[in-house]
Amino acid sequence: MKVKIQNIIGIGNKGEFNSSHALASGDLPSRLLSHLKNLIAYTAKMHLKVLAEGADYELITRLTLNEFSLYTNERPLSLSEYKAIISEISAYSKMLPPNIHLVLASLPILWSDGEIHNTVLHIQSPRKKNGTPLIHHLDKKIPDRFDPKYIKDSPKYPLYRENFIDSEAYLDIYLTHEGLYQLLEKSDYYNSEHSPNLLLGDTHVRVNDINQHRGALRIKTSSGEVLLITVEICVEHNETNRLGISDTKSLIQKLTLAGKKVPSIGNHVLTSNNVEIVKENLTATVIQADPKNPPTKYRETARETLDNPIFGNSWCLFTYHPKKVKPIKQKNLERELVVFDNVGDEIDNSSAPT
Repeated sequence: MKVKIQNIIGIGNKGEFNSSHALASGDLPSRLLSHLKNLIAYTAKMHLKVLAEGADYELITRLTLNEFSLYTNERPLSLSEYKAIISEISAYSKMLPPNIHLVLASLPILWSDGEIHNTVLHIQSPRKKNGTPLIHHLDKKIPDRFDPKYIKDSPKYPLYRENFIDSEAYLDIYLTHEGLYQLLEKSDYYNSEHSPNLLLGDTHVRVNDINQHRGALRIKTSSGEVLLITVEICVEHNETNRLGISDTKSLIQKLTLAGKKVPSIGNHVLTSNNVEIVKENLTATVIQADPKNPPTKYRETARETLDNPIFGNSWCLFTYHPKKVKPIKQKNLERELVVFDNVGDEIDNSSAPT
C-alpha cells in the first residue's frame, strides 16, 4: 500500500523570546506543555478527519514546527524541565492514533556542558493500541551567529559549538562538507560525559538507537512500511554544510552493516527561521517549516490562527493535502542503496521506559 503524508506546519516565529507577553502569563513549563498538547490534539483531529473520508493509502499526519517557535523568554529550559516535558508528552502521545508524527522545534535547553542546545523532539505515536510512542532527541549541530542568546549575569550563555564557528578549522576555505562532518563527529558531545545517550537514559527518549544517526531516522508505519526521514535545523542545510546528507549516509552505512532493511522511500524535513532550500542537499521530497519560506508545491487545505495562544504571541497552523512518499534522492546521496529484506526485522519499542 502506498504511503501519503498530510503535513501540518506550525508557525510560532520565535515563541516568547524577548516577549513582554510572557512575563504576565504564569508558570512557564505548564503553559508550554498545555500549548504542545493543544497542537498535538489538533494534529490528531486533522488525521482522523482524512481517515473518516476514506482513503486507498496509508496516511501519516506530521506536525512540524518552525525553529525557535518554542523558545522561552528570559531563560532557557533546564535539563530537568526538558525531561519533564519528555515525560508528559510521552504519556499524552500514548493516546494518539497510529501514524501521528511530531517534529517539535525547537526548545532552548541549558545542557550540562553549560551551553544552550537548540533542541528538537521527533515523536512517533504508538504503532499499535496500548503501545509506547517512539521519541528521538535531535539538536542543531552548528549555530548561526544570529541565533537567540540568553543573558545570565554576564556574559550571555554560550550556544553549543559557538566557539567552533570562529575556529581556524571551520574557517578553512579548503574545508569540504565531508571534512566539516568529520570535524563535527570528532568533537560531538555524544562522545563525552554530556552525551544525550547518558543524560537522557532515564527518560522515554530512544538512546543508542540503531535507527537514528543524529538528524537521520529510520521509521516504520503502522502497516510495517519503512521510511527514511532526514531532519535538518536551519543552517545545517546550507550549501556548504549539507549535514542532512552526511547524517543520512552515516545512518545508511550503520543499517547496512547491521543487516537492517534500508528504506527506499522517505522525506526531508527542514525546520528553520530563514533559510532557503538547496535542491542538491535534499535526501528526498522536502517539507519546510519557516516563517519566511512557506512550502511550495503543496496544496493548502486548512488554516487555523491562534490569536491568544497559551504559549507565544501568535500561531498559525497550515494543513496541506496528503502527498505520496517518494523514493529517496540517490543521486544526492552519491551512493547506491542496498536493501536487505530481513524476516522479522522490527523497530521495537518494548525497551522504552514506562
